[in-house]
Amino acid sequence: TKRSFIRLKNGEEYYLGAPEYLIKDKKHLEEINSYSKEGYRVLAITSSRDDLGYVVLKDELRKGIKDTLNYFLNLNVDIKIISGDNPLTVKSVSKEAGVKNYESYISMENVPLEDIKDICDKYTIFGRTSPDQKQEIIKQLELKGKVVGYVGDGVNDTQSLRQSDCSIALNSGT
Repeated sequence: TKRSFIRLKNGEEYYLGAPEYLIKDKKHLEEINSYSKEGYRVLAITSSRDDLGYVVLKDELRKGIKDTLNYFLNLNVDIKIISGDNPLTVKSVSKEAGVKNYESYISMENVPLEDIKDICDKYTIFGRTSPDQKQEIIKQLELKGKVVGYVGDGVNDTQSLRQSDCSIALNSGT
C-alpha cells in the first residue's frame, strides 16, 4: 500500500509513506519530486485530516559498489533495479552508483501485470513496483531465456526471491 498508519484511542489516524499516495495538497509534490530527483527518499506524514509534513532521507552507497557493478558488467550481466521507491530517487542513486543505462526507468504505478512481458527487458529501473509486479518482471525475464538472480531485503521480496533462479536475501532484511 506504500504506507503504514496508526489509529489512536481517540480515533485519530496518522500515516507515513509514499507522498504520491498520501499528500492531499498536490502542490507539495513538485517540491518533493525535486528531492527525489537528487536521490533523496521522501516520506510523507499525514493525519486523517491534514498534510503534516515530510521526512527527507539520503541512503549511503556501499563501499565498493562501483567495482561490484563493473565486475558484473565485465561478465555481461544485465543489472535491473526493481524497487518500491520513487523511480526518480532510484534513478539518481543508480547514476551515483554507476549503473549502466540508469536513465532508462519507468514508474510501475499503473502498469497492469499483463503489460510487463512487453517492458521487462526495455528498462533498467522499475520504480513504485508492487510485490506482484516484481515477481512478474522476474517471471517474464525468465520466459525470455534470462537466468535471473534477485537480491531482496524485505518481506515484500519473498515472492520474487522464490521466482528467481538465484535468490540472495540480505541479512538485515525483515
